[in-house]
Amino acid sequence: MTKFTDILINDLLSVDPIRWAETFLNIKGSQFMITDNGREYLHEIYRYLAFEAPTDRGKPIIVVKGRQVEMTTTVTVLSMYYMTSGVFKHMNGLHAFPRVEQARRYSASTLDLMLRQANSFQPHSSFVLDHGDPDGTFIVGHKQFKNANQLFIEGTSNEGDRLRGMVLDFILFDEVQDTFKAARENAVQAMTHSKYGPPGRGVEISFGTPKDKNTEFERMWVTSDQRRWHLKCSECGEFFPITLQNYKTGYMVECDFCHKLQDKRTSSKEGKWIPMKQDNPTRRGYHISQLLVPYITREAISAAQKDMGARQFTNEVMGEFYAGQYTAPTFEEIVRATCIGNEMLRFADYITPPQVGYMGIDWGGRIAGKEDDGQGSYTAIVILGESDNVLDGQLVVKYATRLTMHDFAKQIEAISELIRRFNCVEVVADMGWGHVQVQNLQKEWGERVKGCWFSANTRDIYKYDKDSNIITVDKHRIIEEVYDEIIQKKKFRFPYSNPADVEWLAEHTANVEIDTTTAGGMLKRRYEKPVGRPNDGFMALNYARLARLMRSTGGFVNMGMGGASIDNKGYNMPKPALARVSR
Repeated sequence: MTKFTDILINDLLSVDPIRWAETFLNIKGSQFMITDNGREYLHEIYRYLAFEAPTDRGKPIIVVKGRQVEMTTTVTVLSMYYMTSGVFKHMNGLHAFPRVEQARRYSASTLDLMLRQANSFQPHSSFVLDHGDPDGTFIVGHKQFKNANQLFIEGTSNEGDRLRGMVLDFILFDEVQDTFKAARENAVQAMTHSKYGPPGRGVEISFGTPKDKNTEFERMWVTSDQRRWHLKCSECGEFFPITLQNYKTGYMVECDFCHKLQDKRTSSKEGKWIPMKQDNPTRRGYHISQLLVPYITREAISAAQKDMGARQFTNEVMGEFYAGQYTAPTFEEIVRATCIGNEMLRFADYITPPQVGYMGIDWGGRIAGKEDDGQGSYTAIVILGESDNVLDGQLVVKYATRLTMHDFAKQIEAISELIRRFNCVEVVADMGWGHVQVQNLQKEWGERVKGCWFSANTRDIYKYDKDSNIITVDKHRIIEEVYDEIIQKKKFRFPYSNPADVEWLAEHTANVEIDTTTAGGMLKRRYEKPVGRPNDGFMALNYARLARLMRSTGGFVNMGMGGASIDNKGYNMPKPALARVSR
């Protein structure tokens, strides 16, 4: 008998999604496997969606996850199981993304690749779909399968209008943290007449990487039973979750009960999901962090914690909702985090190569001085340098000042002198008030000087356009990151031998108001300048940090939204300035 005939004889194999997937699918040329390799935490999710979710007893599923935890592969396999296993017939499904371009990208790459690999791996299986066109080209937004099964891949947009008129049996909400509440609620109406799942409800699966607390995604999570994966101790047999505290080194975790060190991949084989919430949940919930992923070590987690901001680490590694700050740090908190312990540190007079400086400029027309109570903003300048111990990753404010002259030419002359004195290899300056000033500095210093636009909620947090020599960044995310680096990571050192030199900078750093609003289930946190309270020094600090980041990443490569690589081919790091000592 052929292998395929043997499979048909084995009823369990023809139904069980795990054995089916491991028999018929391959990933990147290798047989698909989630058994005996530390991925046993995925088994329950597969089987619940195969055996119970399509019945009257099924509940909506929500998966709260970190990035790179193989969930895209999981949902792709599950949708293929629904469509091609032969278990379900006349089934209409939707894989929904927040935006249309996400849907098209997924369909044309991830899904089509797996379908072609499946056909190649098991070409004689009647479970695998027919090609849509004679040349083997798949339609991007619509896949047709045998047994009259259909899968749509679409973007919901803001209101879900694109989905009106569909008749569906299941919906996979991908990147649900970015899906508007109205769009999701309108989409599920397409399952009113579903043949599968609870009557009028269908099979609903939502998964995504969390962002802020108090969002619609968190409210969905709160209504679930909030299951957490627990390893089974190889010594005492107790079940315990893997945490930052008990994940010690390599793949080794410590049992919370008997303190036995053991390999997480082995202890996961007999692990189980334990609900953290029992009070009549309306959803079945699963939490998956990078701690569970079998190939991610403790050292990799520690490196991410050091390199990432608090929000990014909390969301993308731990898969947790980020609380953030609802009020700006106080002056006392800023001083304690940046100045205390630096009482012997003073402003530098210059920076000598091979050491370099990074300058940030926030333009304004206000003159520094106690007698000045007028309106307007200072032109503030902050110069950052590496600490003497480069390995500690701290940045030192080598110099900070507010210009006391209005004369345009004198400002440019003074700034040029500072660039030379402090060997500034990168200068980032505000374009809002200083478009002409930036152009004049560029005449002398070329691409060393970058203009910067602060935008709001841009697709890429950081973006550099070489042709215009302009940086565009998400204003609110940048400020949030700087606050995290100041307060939580203690990354900045302000010289405090002469408090008057930097207390104005600490005050400016505290002069920010945080406005939190919610629209469409999405929480937005905005960082704004208070009326009548200057924060120009803080903005200059932001620009100086951007200058240093620009240098260290070669033009913000891999610093876009979601780790997307930004093409900066042709970006050449400027050569250091010729230092000239001047007091």
